[in-house]
Amino acid sequence: MKLKSSIVYPIRELNAYLDTGIYNDLKDFYASFENEFIGHRIKSKDTENHSFQIYEEEYRMGESDFAVFSFEKNIKYTFIDKIYNVIDRMEEGINICFISKQSIPNYLDKVERAFKSLLKNKSTQEFLFLNQYLKIIENELEFYRNSENISEDNTIFKDSPFKIKDSIKRSFFHKLYDVSQRHFLLNSEFSKEDFIDVFTEAETTKTIKFICSNSLMITFLEEIRGAFTNFKPTSIAQSHRFLTKQDKFLTITNYDSSKQRLIKGNSSSEVNNLSEDIQDIFEEIP
Repeated sequence: MKLKSSIVYPIRELNAYLDTGIYNDLKDFYASFENEFIGHRIKSKDTENHSFQIYEEEYRMGESDFAVFSFEKNIKYTFIDKIYNVIDRMEEGINICFISKQSIPNYLDKVERAFKSLLKNKSTQEFLFLNQYLKIIENELEFYRNSENISEDNTIFKDSPFKIKDSIKRSFFHKLYDVSQRHFLLNSEFSKEDFIDVFTEAETTKTIKFICSNSLMITFLEEIRGAFTNFKPTSIAQSHRFLTKQDKFLTITNYDSSKQRLIKGNSSSEVNNLSEDIQDIFEEIP
């Protein structure tokens, strides 16, 4: 099985963004404040840290009369999306190497060399906050350097009470976890391994607690049903592995009632974006 260019060079797009894209975004960031509509409300400008203090149009007594806007916050989610795109392509590359018996260490060597050159990019020196997000890629590379993790990533699960389909590998749950973090469904301190255990282990004390709205929670659970043959409100409730935002175990009743409200209401952009991201994962399954 031949590796696509975007998989052979998973960091290329991110590198292009750091070369030019980020500077275009910086220019747009300044332009969004230094104009006739907002310019008169600028309290201060910090060009070293690329941030503005903007007077509020309205505020209550005792509250601050200005808000702080930084370039980091402005591009944070754009950059994190690019980070996870790298990880998705890297995991796909590892999976293809595993299936076609190509050298996974050689593939990881190429990715790591590209990653190290990324750390020397001018923008990572200028915008130091980028490095904390690039650490996500470094951690993934370290994880896959362990051959046991590569083998484990391609394991077919047999013991899950939700009956995982044979086509679903561990990498599917890695990507699913990344989506849950991008959409702020779970606490960021809940680890990827614990997340995977909830879906794959015959028995576990781990539980997934959603910190999002019920509509996002139900969208997430409904969209992933295609990975299982027994992922239904009944099995979900009986498992005692899923907690609502209110810290209560998800029951058949509140599952169905939340699902009905979601069906009858107008889908928000958050719900649609989450649904699309999960569908993209399924499309990548070989």
